Amino acid sequence: MGVMPVASGAAAPWNSKVALPVMRGLEGYFTFDTDSSRFGFNRAPGKKNAQITGAPLAFSGFGRFNGQLNFLTTDIVESANQTIIVVGRAAAAVPANAPSASQPVYVSNNYGTGVNPPYVGITATGVALYHPDNARTQGSGARDNGSGAASSASVSVNSTPADSWAIRAVRVTDTGVNIVKDLTTGAITFGTSSSARVLNNKTFRIGAGAIGNSGLVDIAAIMFLSVASTDAEMEILAGVMRMRMTRFGIAV
Repeated sequence: MGVMPVASGAAAPWNSKVALPVMRGLEGYFTFDTDSSRFGFNRAPGKKNAQITGAPLAFSGFGRFNGQLNFLTTDIVESANQTIIVVGRAAAAVPANAPSASQPVYVSNNYGTGVNPPYVGITATGVALYHPDNARTQGSGARDNGSGAASSASVSVNSTPADSWAIRAVRVTDTGVNIVKDLTTGAITFGTSSSARVLNNKTFRIGAGAIGNSGLVDIAAIMFLSVASTDAEMEILAGVMRMRMTRFGIAV
């Protein structure tokens, strides 16, 4: 992994852009530790920083977010093809049948207004990655429900418990189905819908959805890519995240 200094003499890693081994479609790369005032820095070259809302907490190797109170707002909008990769965990075990308002969310742009024809103006649920309970990681990417409206097209993978560290990803594509993958264990679940994608006008939030979802979540790093990354590309990027986490004694 190469490093591109932002300013002359800026040797500290939090002041540096990065040249990842896979740069295709990279829109955002955020890493969290030590100082929450730096959480908004986007390490992807040429891309804008995120805005901090509230007071996310900084720990050695990760940040703690509480949807609706402490989160980041990016300027990244969803695309027809999207990959989001996260190193994270729920800050506590997520009870079965947890109401949506208390579920921990890594990333979301719920809810927004449809922007791509013929879905302009309808309610569109966007792309999200979150835990509905401790056994599942759930991802979504809105698609036509067969009646010209949008459904979330959610997919769940049962693998690493929500309150344990793992590298998790959601991938959506306009030509195939949504997937959710646990890159720590290799577990993957494929969705069933390959209908047209419905895109909304909201930018992504980190550590929160646009409504509800106030569960505590710990995030060490997150990548946004405006492409449907290949399995090989996802594994390479997971390796970058895994290497970083070894500095903090976190095995993923």
